[in-house]
Amino acid sequence: NTSIISSSPQGITPAATSGNFVTTFQNGLSGYTGTTDTYVNTYAKTTNYGLATSLTAASYNALKPLFRFDLSSIPANAVVNSATLSFYASSWGGNSGSYQNTIYRVLDKNWVESEATWNIYSTGNNWTTAGLGSGTDYGTPVFTSLTGFNPTGPMWVNFSAATLVQNWVNGTYQNHGITYLTSGGPQPTFYSSEYAIDTSLRPKLVVDYTVSGEPEPEPEPWPLPPPGPFSFTLTGDIGASTLTTASLQNMASQNSAFTLALGDLSYSQITPESAWCNYIKGIFGENYQFLLEVGNHESPEKSGPDGNIDNFTQCMPTHFPITGNYGREYYFDYPYGNINTPPLARFIMLNASLPETYLNGSQAQTRVASYIDQARASGIKWIVVGMHMLCPTLGNKNCTSYSASPGPDLFNFLVSKKVDLIVHGHDHNYQRTKQLALGPNCLNIPVEDGVTNPVVADLDCVVDSDDSLIKDAGTVIVISGRTPNYQYGYEINWSDPEAPYFRTAQYTNYGYTKVSITESQLTAEFIATGTSGGGSATFSDTFTITEPN
Repeated sequence: NTSIISSSPQGITPAATSGNFVTTFQNGLSGYTGTTDTYVNTYAKTTNYGLATSLTAASYNALKPLFRFDLSSIPANAVVNSATLSFYASSWGGNSGSYQNTIYRVLDKNWVESEATWNIYSTGNNWTTAGLGSGTDYGTPVFTSLTGFNPTGPMWVNFSAATLVQNWVNGTYQNHGITYLTSGGPQPTFYSSEYAIDTSLRPKLVVDYTVSGEPEPEPEPWPLPPPGPFSFTLTGDIGASTLTTASLQNMASQNSAFTLALGDLSYSQITPESAWCNYIKGIFGENYQFLLEVGNHESPEKSGPDGNIDNFTQCMPTHFPITGNYGREYYFDYPYGNINTPPLARFIMLNASLPETYLNGSQAQTRVASYIDQARASGIKWIVVGMHMLCPTLGNKNCTSYSASPGPDLFNFLVSKKVDLIVHGHDHNYQRTKQLALGPNCLNIPVEDGVTNPVVADLDCVVDSDDSLIKDAGTVIVISGRTPNYQYGYEINWSDPEAPYFRTAQYTNYGYTKVSITESQLTAEFIATGTSGGGSATFSDTFTITEPN
C-alpha cells in the first residue's frame, strides 16, 4: 500500500554465503550503483530522460517512468521472503478519486537508460508498441496501490514485489525492471537515481532473503537437439478431462520433439495454473517442451475466465532459445545450436487479437514480416505460424467482431508471404484448407469479416486442392482444436461461403495433429483418439508439402 515512512531503511549484504539477509539497493548506498531509471514521454517521442533528476507518472500513461535494479549480488538459490519497491514522491499533480497507481514488469526489452524514448528502448530497437504496450512490452500488474487516496505532500510510495523479485533472482524472468503507471487522479513526480541533493530519497528496493548453507550446483546445460528431420505435435482448446488425458497420453507416445499448445489451456478444469502445468508434466515428463500460446480463455487483456497466461508460462517455461515474449509473440528455430547446419524450420507464434491485431501497415505486421524474411535469408526452409485463432473457418468462429478473431489483414498477409503452414485452434474441431495463394487473378482472398457479408469465395485463390502439395506454391491452414476439452465439438457448416477454400473438416472425432519435417518435405496428419459419441475413431487426414526437384 502507499504509506509515509520516516527514513530510508538501511542494510548491506554480509560476506557470509548463507543465512538471512536484508539488503537495500539504492544508488549511493554502500557503494551500490546498479539502479537505472528514465521515463518516456508521448509529447516528446524522441527525447531521452536518462539524466533527469525527477520522473513523472502522468495520467492515462502519457508519461511512463522505468526503473531497474541490478540484483546480481543475490544468489540464484536465494528464497525471497519480502521485497519492497519504494519511490519518493516529491510532489503530486492531478486529484484524488477512484484511480490507481500500478507497477508492471517490463517483459523482454532490455531498455537502455541513456537511449530509451517513447519510440525505442535502445538505439535502433523499437518498443513492440510505441510508448510500451500492454501485453507486448509490459505484463500484468505486479502490485496496485490503494485507489482513491488523496496525497497531501511529499511521501514514500511503496509496492510489495516479492514474487517478482524471486522470479528475477532465480532466472524465471530476465530482469528488465518495471514501469509505473497511473490511470488518472494522483500523478506523482519522483526523485530519480540521479537526484543529488539528498541521495537517501532516491528509488530503492529492500529485499529480505535467505540463502541455504549448501549452494545449489550449476545446472547441466540442456542438450542440443540433433540436426536433421524431426516431428512435433500441436493442439488447442485442451482442458483436463478424462478424454483429454487419453488424447495427451497418445500424443506423448509419439516421442515428438515438442508440442505447440495453441491457447485455451485449462478451462479451469484444474486450478490454479500451476496445477494444470503439473498435470501436463505428469503426462509428458518434467522437461518436455510443451510450448504455450495465449488463448482468449487465459488472456488478461480479454478478461479470460480461466487463468492468466503469465502464470501458465511461469510454471511451464521453455529452455528453447526463443526471441520475443514467450506465451504471446515469439519465435524459435528448430533444430537449433548446430553451427554447420541451419535449422530446418522457424516457428512464429502470434498473440493474434490477444490483444494484437496485425493490421496492414502496423508495426506488428512489419515485425512478423522481418521474422519471415530473416529466416529465409538464413537458409531456413520451412515457416510455420501458430496462434489461437484466425480465419477462414467452417465452424462457429470467424473474422467477425463476435468471435474477436483477427481480421482478413493478418490472414492475407501470411498468405502473401507464402508461409508453409498456419496452425491454430479456437474452433473445437479439425479443419484443413486447400493450398491458397495470391496472384494476378487473386489480389486478396475474400473471407467473412463482419462487414462485407456474405462473401463469395474466389476460386482463383486456390492453387492446389489435393493432398500432395508443392512447397512455395501457397499456404495451408490447419485448425486443430479438438483435444478434447469439456465442451462439445463445433459443427462443420459446409454451406459456409468459405467452404470452397477447404479440403476436409470434421468435429466428431477428437485428437491432435502431428507434423514431420525433413529438408525436402513436410507431412501433417490428424491422429484421432476417440469420438464424441463413444466408440472407435474413424476420421483421418494426411497431406504432404514437398520441395520440387
